[in-house]
Amino acid sequence: MKLTFLFEFLSRGASWLRLIIISALVSPEDYSLVILVVSAEALFGSVIAYPHIRETLYGQQGGLTQLWNAVILFLVLSPIVFGFSYWYFADVGVAVVVLVSTLFFALYQISMYVLRIGKLSSYNRTKLISSVLATAIFLFFVPKGMIFLPIVSFSAFLVSIYVILKAIPPHEWWPKKLDGIYKSWLVYGVQSLSVNAWQYGNRFLVGFIFTAAQTAIFLKTYLIASGITFYLAAMMVVYEKHLSKKLADGELGKRLSSAGKILFLIIGGVALYYISVVAFLQLGGKDIEIIRDLLESVDVSLLCVFAGLFVVRAIQLVLNPIVIASGRRVISLQASIVAMFVQFSLFLLFWEMLTLNWIAFIMVISQVLLVAYLWFKGIGKIGQA
Repeated sequence: MKLTFLFEFLSRGASWLRLIIISALVSPEDYSLVILVVSAEALFGSVIAYPHIRETLYGQQGGLTQLWNAVILFLVLSPIVFGFSYWYFADVGVAVVVLVSTLFFALYQISMYVLRIGKLSSYNRTKLISSVLATAIFLFFVPKGMIFLPIVSFSAFLVSIYVILKAIPPHEWWPKKLDGIYKSWLVYGVQSLSVNAWQYGNRFLVGFIFTAAQTAIFLKTYLIASGITFYLAAMMVVYEKHLSKKLADGELGKRLSSAGKILFLIIGGVALYYISVVAFLQLGGKDIEIIRDLLESVDVSLLCVFAGLFVVRAIQLVLNPIVIASGRRVISLQASIVAMFVQFSLFLLFWEMLTLNWIAFIMVISQVLLVAYLWFKGIGKIGQA
């Protein structure tokens, strides 16, 4: 278990670090474009991957069928992905990059979860190798042009699918029918869209209404704040499988007790991270030349708001698997939709007053509402059943 945490921590750290390092290799305008394109890739890729990830975790079944179904869902959604990308970026080339990257991003995410429910040692090695390889390719090729971005997720997917194919006999490579997959597409796909729309949508909003330099400040500060996510992800790799198992009658108390212990460890790590980062920035960390190049655009006040956002998000990560394990998938979906609706409603209500800090604060409000909905409408109702 400790080894799994370490491998996940290192692989997530490599993926996060490349988005920080590249800011020193390109102009602020190009940096904003790179992060926005990567955000579009993650937004649409998650919508395609998430239904198959949840089916893999909840049903504890993997195999290549999930990947085949993801390709079908990609083909269904590809006109929407391309259409939005072309509308927002106003560039056919960038829209094609987003489209192709989305496919390989989704396939890679699903393939890693297929490995995750199988042999954990294979998952650990594959995740680290693919992350390091993808980071090296990203830092070498992407500064030369956005056209190379799909190679990043494609290379990571090649590593993971190679490991899967070695473990599965050839006669099992072809897809099998999975009951309820179309319903899963709808429920989990909409949930993923609602979650990621307000998680990534704010970046597109900032890029739309602010200058490239201001957008770079927002994106860089958010990325520094999000450095804690690879710690969160590492923790959830270790514990999510347990939290996601179908909840038996009378088991809620025991599951919540486990969740409380996990949350204590997570919040402790989150607090330590943000205290260290803010202290480093305030005590002259930017005076070091190489650090100054990487952290030049970071805003400390904005960073503190984002710290609150990720503390609340950590609570969501622990509660959401329990709600889903109880069979109340709709509650999780409703919570995401409510949060998304509130966030964008507040954006519209205070449109004339929007600043970078105000946008971040609205993000925190919507995250708090999501957690409250999960608790009172999800966990609370389970306890009454």
